[in-house]
Parts: sequence; C-alpha cells; structure tokens
Amino acid sequence: MSDVKLINFNELRKRLGGKARSSIYLDMQKKRLPMPLKLGGRHYWEEEQLNAWIKSNLKKAASLDLH
Repeated sequence: MSDVKLINFNELRKRLGGKARSSIYLDMQKKRLPMPLKLGGRHYWEEEQLNAWIKSNLKKAASLDLH
C-alpha cells in the first residue's frame, strides 16, 4: 500500500503556473478542478488525482485545433 501525498493550496498554484487564488476558487466552485479535502480549514488535493487531472487536461488542450 502506497502513501497518499497531499498537495496544499500554494503547491496547487505552482503546479497551475501561478494561477490566481480567486481563479482557483472560481474553478473549485464551478467544479473545474478535482474536489479538495478540507482539513482544519485548509484545502488539500491528492497528488495522484491532481496529476491525472492535469494530464487529462493537457491531452484535451493538445487535441484542440486552434489554427
């Protein structure tokens, strides 16, 4: 059994290219991000789930024909 690694809000911002806090909260509200765990009033994301979400969205973006 592997350990679950949790990513905090600041680490999430780094992984999303420095995205603004307000944009992240809006994405959470509109369910455009994986749902976080809320522990002690703070938000955490499971690293594996977040990595899968990022890869999925990169594939979607790569498949768009913008030309």
